[in-house]
Amino acid sequence: MRYLKIITIIFSVFILSNTIVAQDNTVAKSEVIRIINGKHYYIHTVKKGETIYSICKAYGVSEKQLASENPEIFDGLKLGQELKIFKQTGRPLRKSPDYIYVKIEKGQTVYAITKKYEISQEQFFTDNPDAKNGLKVGEEIKIKKHKKPINHEARLTDVPYLKHKVKRRETLYSISKKYNVTQDDILKANPSIKESGLKKAMIINIPTKEFINNSLWEKKDSVNTKDTLQNIIDTVNINCDEKSFNKSETIKIGLLLPFDLDIKTLNIEQNNLKIDGHKRPKIKPFFEFYQGVLIKLKELKEQGYNIDLYAYDTKKSVYTIKAIMSKPEIKSLNFIIGPIYQNTFDTALKYKPVNVPIINPLIDVSSKFNKDYSFIQVESSKDVIFNKITDYVSNIGDVNYIVISDGSEDNLKTVWKYSQKLRKLRNDSITIHNINFTETKKLKPFIDKTKHNVVIVLSTKEGFVTNVVTKLHVAALTDTIILIGFKEWLKFKIQTEYYHNLNLTVFNNRNVDYNNEKVLDFNKSYKDEYNCEATTYSYIGYDISKLLISSYVKYKSNMCNCILNAEIEGYIYKFKFEKFKNHFVNSQLNTIIYKNDLTIEIK
Repeated sequence: MRYLKIITIIFSVFILSNTIVAQDNTVAKSEVIRIINGKHYYIHTVKKGETIYSICKAYGVSEKQLASENPEIFDGLKLGQELKIFKQTGRPLRKSPDYIYVKIEKGQTVYAITKKYEISQEQFFTDNPDAKNGLKVGEEIKIKKHKKPINHEARLTDVPYLKHKVKRRETLYSISKKYNVTQDDILKANPSIKESGLKKAMIINIPTKEFINNSLWEKKDSVNTKDTLQNIIDTVNINCDEKSFNKSETIKIGLLLPFDLDIKTLNIEQNNLKIDGHKRPKIKPFFEFYQGVLIKLKELKEQGYNIDLYAYDTKKSVYTIKAIMSKPEIKSLNFIIGPIYQNTFDTALKYKPVNVPIINPLIDVSSKFNKDYSFIQVESSKDVIFNKITDYVSNIGDVNYIVISDGSEDNLKTVWKYSQKLRKLRNDSITIHNINFTETKKLKPFIDKTKHNVVIVLSTKEGFVTNVVTKLHVAALTDTIILIGFKEWLKFKIQTEYYHNLNLTVFNNRNVDYNNEKVLDFNKSYKDEYNCEATTYSYIGYDISKLLISSYVKYKSNMCNCILNAEIEGYIYKFKFEKFKNHFVNSQLNTIIYKNDLTIEIK
C-alpha cells in the first residue's frame, strides 16, 4: 500500500529544516530506562529514517506527549538526539469502593465513556488526570459511582403532602399546573428528581398550600431551578408523536432583536441622503428580519391561526435582557427568537423561564457556550463544519492533504483535530510534515505533482488568507489544487478568478435560488408590503418563523427535542438538526464549488 501523505503547515510547531523525513520504518523500543524526578522514562536515541510519527507509534504516545517532554523537537529531529519518553510503570491503581475500574478498549473515547457511565467530562478528568494526554488501549481508568439519592421525602412527613403517580407524557410543568403549585415547590419536595429525572409511574410528593405556607418549608434546602431544571432529563416529556393542534389556541412568540442598531444605521443613512441623494441604502438586518417574520405571521393568520408577537429591543445590552426576562408575559411565551449576540444570548439563557425554548437565529453561539443549557441554533456550528469538511475531503480519493494554520493557539489545536479525524476516516498511514510557514513562505515544495492536492486553510483572517490564496494561485497554474475554505472568505477582497483556479469549495447553510417561482412570489409579496426588495435577512426571518411555528403546532411543549425530526425547506434554508450536548444545531449545508470554467456549482 502506498502511504497517503498529509502535509500540515503551521506557524509555531515543528520546523522542516534539520527534520528527518523518510518512510516510517519500524522503530525498536529502547532498553535504556532512567528515573527522572521520580518518574520512569525510556531514553530513545534517534536513528536514521525515524520520524516523530514512527517514534510515537512505537511507544504508544501522542505527538503532543512527546513534545511536552522534549520541547527541543520543535527545532526538528536530529540523528543521535536523545528523547525521554514516559514509561507506564504498570502499577495497579489503588482501588476505592467509591469507584469502578475499567480498561480502555480500542475505539473508546472520553465522550463515549462519560455518556455510558453518566458522569461529566470534568469529573472524568479529575479522577483520571493522565487521560488529558489521550486514552491508551488497555489502560485502567476509574469511574466514580453514583451515590444513591438521599430520601429527603421520608424526613418531611411531618407536614402534609399529596401523593402523585406520574403518568405517561406528564411533565413538571403540567403537574405544577394541575395542583396549582410551582415547579420549584415540587423540586423542593422531591430533590431526587434532580438526579434521576421525572419518570413514568414515579410516586412524588405534591406540597399542599398548608405545607408551603408552613415556616418549616422555607428552612428546607432550596433548589436553584435556574441551574437544575436545565439539566433534568424528563424522560416522560420526550415524545415526538404529532399533537392535535386547535387553531383557537393562541401561539405566543417572543422576538428579541437589537433594533436600536438599525435605528442608528437609519439615522446615518438619512443624513447622508440629505447630502448626496445617490447614496446606496445600507442593510438594516434586524428590521429586515422582523419584516420577514411579519410576512409569515400574516400568512398564518389568513389560515386561521391566532398569533401574538411580543417584540423587544435588546439594544445589545445584558441589562436590558435581564429586564425583559423579568416581564410577566415572558413566562407565557411558547418560544423566544433571539437575542443575537453571544453575551446577550448567554444572559437570556440564564434568566429566561425554564420551560420556554429559545432560538439563536443568526450566529454560532454554541462554540463558546460550555454550560448545559438547552437551546436551538439555526447557524451551523464549528463542529458541524468540521464534520462536513473532513467527510467531504476524505472521499475525494488518492490525494495529498495540506492543512494550513494561521499560527494562533486555537488554530494549532484545530490543525491537530483535522489531522486526527482524517487519519481515522482514511484508515491509512499518513505522514504529517509540520512547517513554520512564516519562515519558509513557500508552498510549492509541498505540492504533489502526481496527485490532487487538497488544501485546507483553517483561518478567517483576511490578510492571512489573501497571502496564502495568492501563493496557491501561482502553484495552481501548473498543478491541481482543491482549496477548502470558509463562507467568511466570500466577503474578502480576493479576486474571484483565484477562487475558480483553485476550485474553492466552501460550505454554507444559506442559499436563495432566485430562479425559483416561490422565491419570486415571496419577493413580490414583500415588495408589495414594504415597497422594497427582500434581503437575506428577510428570507431568514420568514424561514425561521416557518420552522418554529410548524414545530410548535406539531409537538407543542416538546418542540425543542422533537425539532430533530424537522426537515423543512424554506427560501434560504434547508433545516436538519443534530444534537450536540444540549444544543440543537442546524447541520444542513450547501456545498459551493468555484469551478475552473468560471461557473459556481451549488449542491
